[in-house]
Amino acid sequence: MRGRSSRRIHALTTSPEFVDAFVESALPLSTRRALRRTSRMWRRKMEEFLTKRQTLVLREQDCTQADADFVLGPLRKRHGRELNLQLEGEGHVELFRLTEWLERHERKPQGPTWLHLVMGPCVTAPTEPNPTAAFYTGRAAATLTEARIQIDFDPAVIRAADVDVGSPHDEPPRLTMLTSDVKSGDPNQHRVKEELVRYLKPDDWRLIAGCHRHTAEVRVSKLKGDMCLDLSHVRLDDAGARWLGDHMNDIFYGGDRPLEHNWPLRLDLSYTVTDISCGVLPYLGSHHLRATKRIHTLYLRENSFGRHPAMMEALVAACKRDAFPVLKILRLDNTHLRDEDMEKLAPCFGPGGGLAEVELVDLDNNHLTRQGLASFLLFARKMRKLQRLEVEWNDLTLGDARKLAFWIVETAEWRDIRYVSTGYHPDEDQDERKSVQKLLRNAVKQRRQSWRWTQLAEHARALDAGRYYSTPTVGNTDDSSESD
Repeated sequence: MRGRSSRRIHALTTSPEFVDAFVESALPLSTRRALRRTSRMWRRKMEEFLTKRQTLVLREQDCTQADADFVLGPLRKRHGRELNLQLEGEGHVELFRLTEWLERHERKPQGPTWLHLVMGPCVTAPTEPNPTAAFYTGRAAATLTEARIQIDFDPAVIRAADVDVGSPHDEPPRLTMLTSDVKSGDPNQHRVKEELVRYLKPDDWRLIAGCHRHTAEVRVSKLKGDMCLDLSHVRLDDAGARWLGDHMNDIFYGGDRPLEHNWPLRLDLSYTVTDISCGVLPYLGSHHLRATKRIHTLYLRENSFGRHPAMMEALVAACKRDAFPVLKILRLDNTHLRDEDMEKLAPCFGPGGGLAEVELVDLDNNHLTRQGLASFLLFARKMRKLQRLEVEWNDLTLGDARKLAFWIVETAEWRDIRYVSTGYHPDEDQDERKSVQKLLRNAVKQRRQSWRWTQLAEHARALDAGRYYSTPTVGNTDDSSESD
């Protein structure tokens, strides 16, 4: 009886009438993608759905890399181009006519001429805020061999800020880039000028994020060669970041056994956080991006904690899930780190916080005062492997530096500390500054030698008591601390 019912259900679900009605129903793209992978019949039906349908409605929940590949994938095969996309987001609707769009922007097989590149049409962000339209326009541009992306700025804002965008003075300020330059993955190729970053609108970032996703893919493919995943200046949106993490998991976990020897040793996320995304930072150490266990150097410089509060939340969450168990070097310079930010991050430097084993902490060029430094020292007291602490060019006075020197000698357990630097204001007395620098150097020397003396003394007392006690490795007791 059960077998007869199963055969009846199978016959019903595979009947042409049922399949056609089911395909035409209001299914989300995620369900259509899942059905496409079940059998050849469903794959064919889904391709017919995209090639024969007049208009496909897409909303913000459909802005994932998998959905973009599903909808725009047929473009590479030169079919499905009659499809029109109705892109809805933030109360605005834009009709994206693929045929018309491709006829304007697709380059000829022989390649673009200089005149075509200069005078040809440009891919631009939607005139009204529409995340869905910006996302799919950017992904469509990234599928083309060559296209020209143009980002327009508010003339009054740019001229008031006296920023050079590179366009002639008689034209509205704009930024122009070729998709091939961005997608190449070459770090020396086109980068968005840092003085322009703050003037880019969210939809501008969504427009170029499609090309940056290709850039990230190229750099991941080179990972086996240099063991450094350099994503600096690669500004991904959330969809691209999720795709990149899953792609790396497939590389390192897709075989019979994990390829741990190919995991990255250094991760450079400088210049990656934007107004729309923190990039891969929220996924470090999670099931979306697991290959972080061998990272010993993490660069987060030139990302503003002040402008992007979610960045601190993502970093603290990664530390709590032990994303960096062997991390040695943490670069947080030029991140606009404030006292309230350090208050959130400081517990991570304590025992079990995820950063307690770090040997170098770089906090240069931030906005820390004595309060922020105190928050750090409260939890960093037991960082016994710490060797370098760099806090130059913060809002610390010479008095704060002197207190730090006393704290190092009297409270810290930094048994291998070698270098501590703090930033000073240029208008302070030069002789007093030199005196404080000397005090810090001697405090570092005293702290290291005190710990070595403690180890040697315990060894001597154990021998006097007739107990076996292995000779401690205390290193050189001479002053080996680095100078400023």
